[in-house]
Amino acid sequence: MKLYAGNLPFKLTHVDIENVFTQFGGVETVNLVIEKNTKRSKGFAFIKMTDPAAANDAMQALDGSVLDGRTIKVSIAKEQGE
Repeated sequence: MKLYAGNLPFKLTHVDIENVFTQFGGVETVNLVIEKNTKRSKGFAFIKMTDPAAANDAMQALDGSVLDGRTIKVSIAKEQGE
């Protein structure tokens, strides 16, 4: 299952995000979206988790939680075109 995580602190790295989500289960991929010109995080990422139950647990626990002073949003990722 693929999740969207938004309003992330800009200083978080791919590894930081993976560490947050692996607390709930296996993470297949983390796609941290980066601004092309500045090479800085845009503050959101897509996380693909191996187990849908773990993804739901992560979404329930992390949505609305505060990470490094920012209230993050975690939801099921919409497919392109939706």
